[in-house]
Amino acid sequence: MGIATANGRSTANPRPDSKSTHEFPGIDIPPRAWQLLAGHPALVATAWAGRRYACLALGVQQASSTPPLVRISTRCGEVIDPILRDARTFSLMALAPTERVLQRRLQESNTLRGMDIFDGVLMERTAAGLPVVASSLVSMECEIVRHIDLEADHQLYVGRVLSCRLREMMQAAC
Repeated sequence: MGIATANGRSTANPRPDSKSTHEFPGIDIPPRAWQLLAGHPALVATAWAGRRYACLALGVQQASSTPPLVRISTRCGEVIDPILRDARTFSLMALAPTERVLQRRLQESNTLRGMDIFDGVLMERTAAGLPVVASSLVSMECEIVRHIDLEADHQLYVGRVLSCRLREMMQAAC
């Protein structure tokens, strides 16, 4: 199927530079991914200048399907706040119940400043180099499109989902 041009001719394929900025890649996010993020502790992580940072999200919710957007809320005053502002990307994970040590570190803030929060945790990296816990049930790579300061004890981030990974063993159980 061709595309009509101004001079009446038809072209087989549009030029790459003619793509609308409102078109989004077809990222297929399974409904099970949203369920896992809502039902398990959700971890927000990013990397900047060779260091990794993380915090627990108070809530995670699908904000839109086209483009795929996710809404997260985090506690104000986290060390990760200025890093998210500068990096503009984050990974979002549903932690497996076996990651008790990491959950405890994040909940109790018992890690020392300067210590890597992920010490002793098996990690992977996304295509953009963001940290992902290898045992996470689901992970998403996101780009920040909005930050909303609620002038309260929590703030909101809206991220466009760039990629999504659902663990294979969880997919078989669905």
